[in-house]
Amino acid sequence: MSVQIDQIFTAKAENIWQFLHTAGQGCYIPAYQRSYAWDDENVNRLIEDAISGLNHLIERPNAISFLGTVIAIHDTNNVTVKPVFQAEVAQRVMTLIDGQQRISTSVMMNVALHHHINTLLRRFEKLEDEPFEWIREQSERALAELWTTFALDQTTGNPHVNRYYPRVIRAFDDVWSKKGSQAIYQSPIARLIWTYINHADAKKTEDFAYRVADENGVSDPKHEPLVKVFRHIRGQLRAFTSKKKAEQFDFPNVQQVILKESFMKALWSFTPPNQSSVT
Repeated sequence: MSVQIDQIFTAKAENIWQFLHTAGQGCYIPAYQRSYAWDDENVNRLIEDAISGLNHLIERPNAISFLGTVIAIHDTNNVTVKPVFQAEVAQRVMTLIDGQQRISTSVMMNVALHHHINTLLRRFEKLEDEPFEWIREQSERALAELWTTFALDQTTGNPHVNRYYPRVIRAFDDVWSKKGSQAIYQSPIARLIWTYINHADAKKTEDFAYRVADENGVSDPKHEPLVKVFRHIRGQLRAFTSKKKAEQFDFPNVQQVILKESFMKALWSFTPPNQSSVT
């Protein structure tokens, strides 16, 4: 019997944010996929594409930027998940056939951004003026949304932190479980996510200086490519928010965007006497 490819694979336009926000969805990297191999140059291109897309959105709200394809299979029976505790698996498993480098990098960006926002918030946590209240509210909303892109909340866990699953794990290196005695996160991407989940859940105030070393304190070669890229991502984030370095990026002027939106809202909400508003 012939196989109808179009019945197996369907193309769907979806941004990475939507993909990583899918409720209960875990991303699974099969064992035959190569290890994380992106470098700083790959990350810079992804950042440049994202910044270009943001600039287009200012003038054209419906603009899109193509960041590449992701091929994933919904493993309904968890046949690709090895090893596995069937009762502990994520609600929906998407096995990544292509695009795991891009997905892993996007998750790292969100982890780094979550930590960066938290760090910046501490600078004015005691200030109570209205602008700072607005910034806090927007930041807390962003933090909550970022968290769900790399951590799946299973509502319970023993110990408590095990209620959170890394959203991306790899076959044989990692095992999802709400039980601390069963959960294993040893692949580079899962280890990074899991280490940060523990850092954030414990509400630690020190910098998240991520480094993976072997028993002798030497950097683990298996993790080094990802650790190096994560450091680079954090450096780029610091540059975005630096008065001295921000100008080197063609980043949208956020203040002008906010002022423009506020002006337009005020303009459209104003109704002159004896005239109806235009919508």
